[in-house]
Amino acid sequence: MVLVKDLLVRMRIAQNLTQTELAEKLGCTASHISIIEGGKSSGRKKILPSDDMLRRIAQCLGGSPLDVQRRTYQLLLARAREVCSPEVAELLDDQILSGMPAAFLERVRQDVSQYSDDDLSRVTEQLQLGGRLKQMLSGIGRLSQAEVARLAQVLGQSSETYLVDAGYLSESARLLFGRNPNCVNILQIFGSLRPETQEELLRFGEASGSLSMMDGARLPASHE
Repeated sequence: MVLVKDLLVRMRIAQNLTQTELAEKLGCTASHISIIEGGKSSGRKKILPSDDMLRRIAQCLGGSPLDVQRRTYQLLLARAREVCSPEVAELLDDQILSGMPAAFLERVRQDVSQYSDDDLSRVTEQLQLGGRLKQMLSGIGRLSQAEVARLAQVLGQSSETYLVDAGYLSESARLLFGRNPNCVNILQIFGSLRPETQEELLRFGEASGSLSMMDGARLPASHE
């Protein structure tokens, strides 16, 4: 589990800032930064910066708006894992910080580059993603297979191309879906079902396949 103090040190060094330089940007003392990065106060009590302080730190580290947003999510998530119960912390693993493949992000960013904030809000509302679309575009968080296909439809793009770039389909599958567009619709329907329903359908498919093999084995040999 990535701790806030370790993440702060890593981000500060990546920007070639000393503790003193970061402190000047934040308007605090270098000793305060040292305490935060040490993870404990002089009384050996574990301390964590507030959510507001983490947002300010992410802003002061500079970079593009996407860089700032990515750092903010990373820092806030790391803090959440440290303050929540162990059972919940186990669910907030590092996979949450991982983003979609670079090819997919580049394609979607290009496709929405001319969209206004209001346009993006309408897309998000259509997809019922809340703030996850903006997070995904900043490189944090993932969309499911069905969400990727729906995003392509809403943006007027190729579903199979989006699914390939997102790593959900192979190139051979893309060619198959290109020849049979209805396959994408079936995939979207399957992805929107509840997990238990998906499992039931998969078990049914396996059982049907087994029955077909048994029936084939029972067929009498043809005689000329």
